Amino acid sequence: MDIFLKKYGIVLLRYTIIISLLFYFISDCAPSTKSVFLSKNISMPRLCGWFAEESTATEEEIRGNLTYFKSQDIECVNYMTDLPKYERAAKIAQKIGIQIYAWLPAMLGLGFNKKWLYENHPEVYVVTKSGINSYNQAIYGVSHYKFLCPNNPIVRTYLKEMYDNISQIPEIDGINLDYMRYIEENLK
Repeated sequence: MDIFLKKYGIVLLRYTIIISLLFYFISDCAPSTKSVFLSKNISMPRLCGWFAEESTATEEEIRGNLTYFKSQDIECVNYMTDLPKYERAAKIAQKIGIQIYAWLPAMLGLGFNKKWLYENHPEVYVVTKSGINSYNQAIYGVSHYKFLCPNNPIVRTYLKEMYDNISQIPEIDGINLDYMRYIEENLK
């Protein structure tokens, strides 16, 4: 993990600074040492990490991973798991004293609680300007790059319900929306 932090720590710190500056400029409580963040009175973290939970992770493993982040002075974790498991992870994080944000790859349409979309609704996937449907063909040669189309009402309804469900978990400190873009295979 130390090698990971040395290699990627600057990138994480850079994004944390950018996000912190964004909140500084758009927030009416910028001069304060506390910010109202997602309607909660919590301190903005200085350094966040990212972690994707294995589908078979036990509470012991989750506690061990979050404790390790805390021991490295990481104040929050952008955490990815299946929707039903967020509450378990968030309660463990709260006991440890580390903030936990639900890491949600929004437009990435394979995995991350979107299996039913992939199996039942191929029409909800982005078609590139050259006519490639990301449901049928890997974009950039990456098999999981199957992007949802935000114009589709099924996608909008699904994402709204997913965000509503996450926001009902009181121990979740924030939401990190990842993959918030259209995919295009012709970009250079």
